[in-house]
Amino acid sequence: MQELSNSILYYEFAKGETESYQIHRDIELIYLLKGELEVEVADKIYHLQADDVIMINTMNKHRIIKKNNTLYVKLFIRYMKLCQLLNSKNFYFICNSVVEINNNYEDLRKLIIKLLNEHFIYQNYKEVYLNKIYYEIVIFLLNEFQIKKNELEISDKDEDEKRLTDILEYIEIHYQQNITLNDLSKEFFLTPQYLAKYFREKTGTTFLKYLNHVRLKAAIEDLKNTNQTILKVALDNGFPNVASFSRVFYENFKIKPMVFRNQYRKDNLDSNLDLEKIDIEVQTILKENVSYNEDNIECNNISVEIDAFQKQRYKAYWREMIDVGNFDFLSNSDIQNQISILKKELGFEYAKIVLDNTIEYNEIGKFDYFKNERVFDFLLENNFKLYIVIDYRKIRLNNNFYAYLDKLLSHFANRYSITNVQNWRFELFYDSDFEDEKAILYFEEYKKISAIINKYNIRKDLMGPGIFLSYEGDNLQRYLEVMKRSKISYDTLTLSVYPYLYGKVEEEIMLHRISNNQYMNNQYALAKSIMKKHGVDFENIYFTEWKESLMQNDIINDSCYKGALIVKNILSCFDEVNVLCYSSPLDIMLDSKNSNSVVSGLAGMLTKQGIKKPAFYAYYFLNKIGKYLLKKEEHLLITASETKNYSIVCHNCKKLNYKYYTQKEHQVLTGSYDELFEDNDKLTLQFQFKNIDNGKYCIKERSINKHFGSVQDTWLQMIETEEINIGLSEVDYLKNMAAPSIRLYSAQVTDGTLCLEYQLEPNEIKHIHIIYQY
Repeated sequence: MQELSNSILYYEFAKGETESYQIHRDIELIYLLKGELEVEVADKIYHLQADDVIMINTMNKHRIIKKNNTLYVKLFIRYMKLCQLLNSKNFYFICNSVVEINNNYEDLRKLIIKLLNEHFIYQNYKEVYLNKIYYEIVIFLLNEFQIKKNELEISDKDEDEKRLTDILEYIEIHYQQNITLNDLSKEFFLTPQYLAKYFREKTGTTFLKYLNHVRLKAAIEDLKNTNQTILKVALDNGFPNVASFSRVFYENFKIKPMVFRNQYRKDNLDSNLDLEKIDIEVQTILKENVSYNEDNIECNNISVEIDAFQKQRYKAYWREMIDVGNFDFLSNSDIQNQISILKKELGFEYAKIVLDNTIEYNEIGKFDYFKNERVFDFLLENNFKLYIVIDYRKIRLNNNFYAYLDKLLSHFANRYSITNVQNWRFELFYDSDFEDEKAILYFEEYKKISAIINKYNIRKDLMGPGIFLSYEGDNLQRYLEVMKRSKISYDTLTLSVYPYLYGKVEEEIMLHRISNNQYMNNQYALAKSIMKKHGVDFENIYFTEWKESLMQNDIINDSCYKGALIVKNILSCFDEVNVLCYSSPLDIMLDSKNSNSVVSGLAGMLTKQGIKKPAFYAYYFLNKIGKYLLKKEEHLLITASETKNYSIVCHNCKKLNYKYYTQKEHQVLTGSYDELFEDNDKLTLQFQFKNIDNGKYCIKERSINKHFGSVQDTWLQMIETEEINIGLSEVDYLKNMAAPSIRLYSAQVTDGTLCLEYQLEPNEIKHIHIIYQY
């Protein structure tokens, strides 16, 4: 075991040997270097492959199940030291690469490998450097994998269980002191008699025996790892003298402390050969895997070569659908005007609308469609096709709904033509945990609604259920199991996607914001793996609900970062997701407080005054590209038209740091915006187009960054205080300023090659249009 005195973390290498069940206070992190391993945690078995990581929380019952030819490292975080350092307690982590797809695991592996490489370097200040790495690992785990207690939605919390946890933690913090049952009873406002009985009932032992167990556990570590005298070991760990220490030690282990120390050191000498073999094996693994030794520093210069002959068709899946809310929203003329702008300038094909479930009858007892007509007329006049969401929770107990839906389709088939209605799409939305009974009831409704829409030959199957995947995707697994039993099949699975973890932690519902900026790809990959496991292959996966935050009033929504993030996310899901629907596209839909501020952190693409945000221009730039794909990489998308023209959309999206994720979303201060990112480096992009026609080209470069086109930055330059009223002239000024900068220049191509270079500011987006001059 590698252990520095009083360090926050210690570690040991281990082979695949079956262990008995363990429960310990320190947090354990297992990283599998070679082979396969089974780890049982809280009665659930996880099958680890090489490079898998699993974290075992404090006091969690667990064991290692033997596997052959296995090598792993166990890292332990001293729980009580962590509590003391951060003046907090109840730390809980969700970190299990077996069940979660998350890019943060790769960064965690790099930190562990950095530690393992340092293990084999013998130099001055090694302990100092190891301590530095220990804290890097701990900070990373706190930032990326910690579930904070105040983020658990606790209902009917067992106060008795909480009291026991607090009592045990108090003992572990104060075990070095001369604490008594009377001290403990005063601390927790209980009588000594009641506390003694309560403690024995809950733990199966007496207070004194438990206290001595904690003291002995710490004393054993001192006996094994230090040269302190037996007296000092006794006093440092709460025993009043050597005699008391020796008596308690012998009662528990049938051996005296000094005999134990001598025997341990002899056994340790005998095992040195095995440890040397393990060290050699670990070093071999590290050397064989070159990637373990790379610094992997992200390069801020990217060179791209593009062959103009390598064209392929692609689907602009991001403009397939826009969420326009519900009928009440669309009765508002201001909202209608802004929806018209989105349609005209961004070209969305389908309008997603939640079907009104308030069924009304006219004076002769027939369904009244007037409210529906006003909204549907507006959408169809703007050349939208309809994507109609039926909320399962709202219609399940409404016996009139089926007749209403049938008559509604009949009414509008006659009003707009059956051909038009047949292009509509329908989703039965039910974001649930899908326990068996819930799933069975859902599919009963699914069959009834499918029968109605099939009557009108709607071209697309009824879709659903808009599910937000739980941490391990078990809600989707239960859904698919019942779907197969019900002998139902359809072609499109709909999902809701957010940067959050959802699930149960010790029977409590948990919703935790994650910092992984690849969460969309990860949730897509999780859904695909679950589908494969259950032998279900949906033709399409739609992300019909997409929000970057479940909270309102987050300053990043108005920033350049949001525009860059949208481009980044759209590129990351390219050729995977079939539809990506932006939810809540207008601030005016979300403004429940009637704020006077122009920028108020709402998630829309347009402010209430109709001013375009960087989020709008992310879609605007992507709407300007050509119909043929030439190249797609993390930071860029390059396309070609049929007329010798080319387009580039690129971004320099930055990663938010711990200063953002450790605050409540609505508490992030505007003034600290630049401090919220891992770095603020510029990005240089170099493009080399080959096999393009010789001749003269005009190049138009449009940019959105904090200096040009950002309504947030322009607004902050205008005002001295948040609460200020502005007039029409100020709104017009902001509309004019919140537009992309434009630069025009020409280039001459003589050898079929065009070279371009651009430097992007942090969180900048660009559209570069290369136009052949005839």
